[in-house]
Order: sequence, then structure tokens, then C-alpha cells
Amino acid sequence: MKSKIEWLDKQLKAWAYLQDNKTKELFYGGAGGGGKSVLGCRWVINECFTAPNLRFLIGRKELKNLKDTTVNTMFEELQRFRIRKDVHYKYRENQGFKFNNGSEILTKDLSYLPSDPMVTELGSLELTGAFVDEATECDERVIDVLKTRIGRKNEHGKIGKLLLVGNPVKNWTYREYYRKYVDGNLDSSKMYISAKKEHNRFLSQDYLDNLNNIKDKQLRQRISDGNWEYDDSEDALINYDSIISMFSNVHVKNSDKHYISADVAGYGSDMFVIYVWAGWKIVDYWAGAKMPDVALQQIDHFKTKYSVPNYRIAYDADGVGNLLQVRLTGAIGVINNHKPFTGNYANLKTELYYLLSEKINNNEIYFSINDFKFKNFLIEDLQQVKRNKADNDGKLYIKPKQDIKKDLGRSPDFSDPMAYRIILGDK
Repeated sequence: MKSKIEWLDKQLKAWAYLQDNKTKELFYGGAGGGGKSVLGCRWVINECFTAPNLRFLIGRKELKNLKDTTVNTMFEELQRFRIRKDVHYKYRENQGFKFNNGSEILTKDLSYLPSDPMVTELGSLELTGAFVDEATECDERVIDVLKTRIGRKNEHGKIGKLLLVGNPVKNWTYREYYRKYVDGNLDSSKMYISAKKEHNRFLSQDYLDNLNNIKDKQLRQRISDGNWEYDDSEDALINYDSIISMFSNVHVKNSDKHYISADVAGYGSDMFVIYVWAGWKIVDYWAGAKMPDVALQQIDHFKTKYSVPNYRIAYDADGVGNLLQVRLTGAIGVINNHKPFTGNYANLKTELYYLLSEKINNNEIYFSINDFKFKNFLIEDLQQVKRNKADNDGKLYIKPKQDIKKDLGRSPDFSDPMAYRIILGDK
């Protein structure tokens, strides 16, 4: 590859990780203009043109978008490298690029189909590496299957690598790459590199103006600013700044009245979570694996420690939560699908979340415990509290739990017990 190519500093930093013998996964990106697609195309071209009998994959959620964008960038970069079609390689639509040395680059649709939960089309591939463009659009389950196919076809001693590029979205990419990188918890075999328009000295002023003039606030924060902590969409019930302020609302006073709210349901949950409140201030908590007896013992412990009467305890009565009816006579069991007390809500849980959102937005709740990891889980959960499109009955709905689980990769067990606190009021 002797053609003179201009590189961004961020691309060269990423290139070093793509060539080492340690990094297996690299997420590169963060905003428009960061040179994401160019980096990915140059990487797969370099690997396949310089070594025989390798097989790489380039993919995107929809094959049409892949052809309209990434494949066009591939052609531009091949031309820039003076690698000529039908001389050095052949291209077949719906198949990809085949080089004279036997190496190939497959083009793949990476959409998730409920009818094919095992993603069988990818399951039979043997790949040296993969480049996923706009990875934040893809379902995590597809990427998980793709990872299992990488490193299976490599005759040159290099480890298999996955390059993901994309703009900020608060989904699995935020959780698994950006957040862990910021917190210092990213696995040593993974790396995250932020690349924004400010890092690209080759962008035209027109392109920069277009990015800076995006009218939609959230879209501008994501695409122009590369801000992973962008404000939520208009559908969000809870303002992001109010969520963050919840951990510093020292004006929320202690109360002599203590309350317990708990999510000990077994259906669709990952953990049992229990909060102890002094008024509207969370002063203690417990989170543990799905072991009902242990959770019940912890509630008994908190009852004794904080002198909490049963009528100031609320819990999820679905699933194993119904065991508390015997242990906690007089406590309030919340059945999520029951009718709301007031208003035109779809069900009781929807009503509780709407009222919780008002409390948080009005800075009336204080989470006083200093547990960074727990806070991050709770922040993620509360950001998923969104309005959902109402049916013709005009009722208010919230984002379904199954959709939240898909985006989070887990159940929202940290926010649900906060919502159950609402039903206790100030009694």
C-alpha cells in the first residue's frame, strides 16, 4: 500500500490498536466528521490486500444503507490506494470483494430478525475480522453472534479483531464501551477512541456549518458534539439534568418516618433491589441475586434497623413478591397491571412512573448513597422512562419493559422500586 494517504491523528491512534496483538475489540467514533468509515475501510483493505486467504466482513444494520454508504467509501479508498477493480479484485453485489490473493471482504446485513433469534446466517461464517459501520444501530444480539465467528480464519498469527464505529446512542454501545472506558472498567482486550469533527483538519467549512446548524437539540449533541451524555428525547419523562441532580439534592431533608420499597419479583428480573427512605431521601439500599429467602431476610433487617412499620413498605407483588403477603401483613403489594388510582393511565405502574418523574424533575428526591456503579445502573434505568405511543383509547403509556430490556441488556430493576415508593406517599 504505497499510495500517499492523509491520516487523522485519531485514525493513527486507532490503527495502532488494530495492528497490535492484544486488542480484540475497538469502538471508534463519537460524532460526525471523525473519519469513522474511512478508518474501517482502510483497515479491511490493508489486511486483505497484503495477506492471502483472509476473510473479513463489513456490515451495517441494513444492507441497502451499507451499499449506499460504506461500500461507496470502499470504492473510493480502493481507488485512492490504486487498487483497481477487475485487475486486483472483483466485486459482486450482495457478496462483496474478492482479491487476487484469495482474501475477501463480505458485505452483510446485520439486522436482527425475531424469526431468526440465533442469527443463523452469521453462525456458519469463519472470519478473520469484522468492521461494523454505524454499530450503534445494531442489535447487541447480532454483534454477540458476530464475535463468535471472528478469529476462525487466520493463517498469519494475528488475533481476530472487531472494529465498531458509530455516533453516541444510549444503548449497549454506551454501556459496554463508552461508560466502561470513562469509569476505567473497560476490559484490557477492548478499547474506545473518541473521534469528533474537531479532530479532522480536512473537513470543509460547509460540512462543519451543516453539523453546527442541526436544529434538533438531541441530534446536534449526538452528531455534531459527540456527546454520549446528551439530553433525552422529547419522549423522556425525566430530564437528564434532574436525574444527575438527584444525587446532590442535599436540600431534601431527613425524616423521622422511614419507608421501604422493594422489587423482589421473579418474572423478567435480574436482581432483587431494596431501598430504605427517610421521607424522600434514600438512605440505604441492598441489591442481590434472585434468591427470595435472602431478599426477605434483608427486608426484615431493614425493618428492625430503621423501625419501619409494615404499612410503610411497598413491594412488587408479581411473581415471588406474593410471598411477602404472609410475611408482611399490611404492606402494600403493587400489581403492575392493576387499574391506576387516578388519571387516564394505562395501568398502575404507568401512573407510579409518571408521578415519580414529577418528583425527580422537581428535585424532590435525594439519593444520598455514594456507590458509583449502582448510580450508573440507576441513571441508565431512569433514562429509559419514556412516553410510549398511546392507543386509540387516549390513555398514557410508558415504554414497555421488554423494549427497555432490549436497550439496556438487562431488566430495569434499579428504577422499579423507586416507582413503588410513590404509592406510600407521606403516611
